[in-house]
Amino acid sequence: IKVLLPMGNTALYKLLGNDGIYHFHGTVHWHPIYKLWVVPTFHPSYMLQSGCKEILTILSDLNKAFELIKGEYIEPVVDFIEYPNNNSALAFVEEYE
Repeated sequence: IKVLLPMGNTALYKLLGNDGIYHFHGTVHWHPIYKLWVVPTFHPSYMLQSGCKEILTILSDLNKAFELIKGEYIEPVVDFIEYPNNNSALAFVEEYE
């Protein structure tokens, strides 16, 4: 399996037509034209300019790409309640703490 790893806003926009790497880094997309998975991440120059504060984020994005390559990637299950009642909200807070 091959994975495209666009680094930065310009590459993200060219491949997916989206702008704003902060909103899309680490997400997994299927590119219908190239028939490849796409995992956007930050540009290396941004990491250097920011004093390497995003290094763990970039490593996480790279790990996601490696999981795709090895066939070990599992789409995370997002479970949320849009309008929780008091009991479910308190149960969430207790579990979170």
